[in-house]
Order: sequence, then structure tokens, then C-alpha cells
Amino acid sequence: MNDGFCACGGAITRSVHVPDQPQGSEQCAACWYNQQHPTAPLLTLEELDSPRLEREWGEWLVGRLVDWHGHVVPIVRCEDGALRLEVTLHCRCGAESTPFYAASGLHSGAWPYIYDRHGTYLACIRDQEWRCDTCSAQDDARRGAAMGAVLLL
Repeated sequence: MNDGFCACGGAITRSVHVPDQPQGSEQCAACWYNQQHPTAPLLTLEELDSPRLEREWGEWLVGRLVDWHGHVVPIVRCEDGALRLEVTLHCRCGAESTPFYAASGLHSGAWPYIYDRHGTYLACIRDQEWRCDTCSAQDDARRGAAMGAVLLL
């Protein structure tokens, strides 16, 4: 284990979709799942990055599990009819977000575009991190204090 990361580079986290993963596992949920289920491995983001796949296999894909950067997440059909990955984002303090819905786009294989259940675009998290309300307020207060100190100089 390397500072909370699996050998594949994915963060070591637990997943509600992999309830039998041991507490002290040194693998991300996706690697552990694939090791335990070699005949039915998780789908990869690269495999999903095809409009033809959704068109021809859409209903079969709903409910299938996917390796989303080391996290095991399901494919769901959102209210706008699009297939997306139901993801939970993690704050640096350990807090979890309510579900968001990730989609592919410009950055093939990354699936960084986040939507709500209705299909409303919210953000690209490619170079960002999600923060809970508490951490966000603390960061805003620190930034405000730093700006005040700069203005006093």
C-alpha cells in the first residue's frame, strides 16, 4: 500500500457495491472485486466510451458495475434518458457526497463530467476536488483572512 493508494493507482476506499471487501484490504474496491470475480470483471471506462455500445446494449448495461478510477459504481439511466455512472465523491475529511452522475465527453476514458439525476450539467471534476460544506466554509474563511492580510500590507 502506498499512502492510501492501490498498486493500480486508485484510492483505497470501501464501496457499497462490494460489501464483502475486507476492512484492511490494500487494494482499491475495483481491483479487489476483479480478483474475486475473474469470470465477470468490472467494465472499464474505455469499454463504455462508445456511443454504439449504449445504442445496442443500453438496457443490458443498466445495473452493471464499472471501475471508475478504482471505485466500483453502477450504470444507471438518468431521468433525461442518458446512461451515466452513479458516483459518490469523497471530501478530503472523509465525508461523502450525495450521488452524482458521471458521463464521458471530451476526455475519452475519464468520465469527469458530473450531472444531477435530471441530466443538468454541474461540473467537470477533471482537475478539481469535491469538498463538503464544512471544509468549503473553512477554506473560504482562510482565503478571506489571507486576502484581508494582503490588503492591509
